[in-house]
Amino acid sequence: MAIINLYEIDSIYTALQELSKGRLSHYLVNSTLLAKGIRNMSENLERTSPEFELIHKSPNYYYTQAKVGGAIHKDSHAHILLIQN
Repeated sequence: MAIINLYEIDSIYTALQELSKGRLSHYLVNSTLLAKGIRNMSENLERTSPEFELIHKSPNYYYTQAKVGGAIHKDSHAHILLIQN
């Protein structure tokens, strides 16, 4: 249990350290959830505002190139991730 707890603490520390540098960490948002969120956002834009398009649809972009402005916990069922270019 101690090793698992140490790993979790280290993961949180790494994620916050990356976030403080403006980078998104896999520890903060895993790639599966990020890909799903991008897909949902893109589909929602197509339905509600067809004149707009999500430019970056690859999760890799958000981990390697995007500047992350912050991550805010909204409630127990959703998270908001602010990404700036």
